[in-house]
Amino acid sequence: MPTTIGSAARRSSRVPVNVNILVTSLAPGAKFSEVCQTTVVSAHGCAMRSPLQLPAGAPLHFHNQDGRETTAQVVSCQPVGSERNTWMLAA
Repeated sequence: MPTTIGSAARRSSRVPVNVNILVTSLAPGAKFSEVCQTTVVSAHGCAMRSPLQLPAGAPLHFHNQDGRETTAQVVSCQPVGSERNTWMLAA
């Protein structure tokens, strides 16, 4: 059953966990491939710190240290702090 927060329904619980994953952009012409660390994961997505801003909708490939892989797309990418050298990316 979805968890309800305010008026929005959540499909699965969020779990705070730090996992390093290799994130590579699949967008044509994009040159982004970085190890990023998750901050929160769920059965349907995650949030992670990124050194670069990526546009919403950008297709991504994830690869973890255990060899598991999947694809996702950027849902949002917001600056962390005022320096704009770290971004919170939701996918």
